[in-house]
Amino acid sequence: PEMNNPAPSPKCPDWFDKILFAQVDPDAGIKKCMDIMGKHRVRHLPVVEKRKVVGVITSTDLLILTVNEKNNIIEQLERYISPSGY
Repeated sequence: PEMNNPAPSPKCPDWFDKILFAQVDPDAGIKKCMDIMGKHRVRHLPVVEKRKVVGVITSTDLLILTVNEKNNIIEQLERYISPSGY
């Protein structure tokens, strides 16, 4: 039998391409991570340094960081406006 047409390559799953682009470096801020997650519709981002995965940040991690950041701002403002000073 003639073998001019090789067997078709298996198709990669849809999420495969997203992983290639949905990654951040260790210096990425909260906003950048949220933007990438929203753009690529993913809930986990590999943190890549020198072509190696050094960690993973999740949407839950970002939520906790955002809430903590807001709480710190509120505490600072409360201390600033409190009659006792500090």
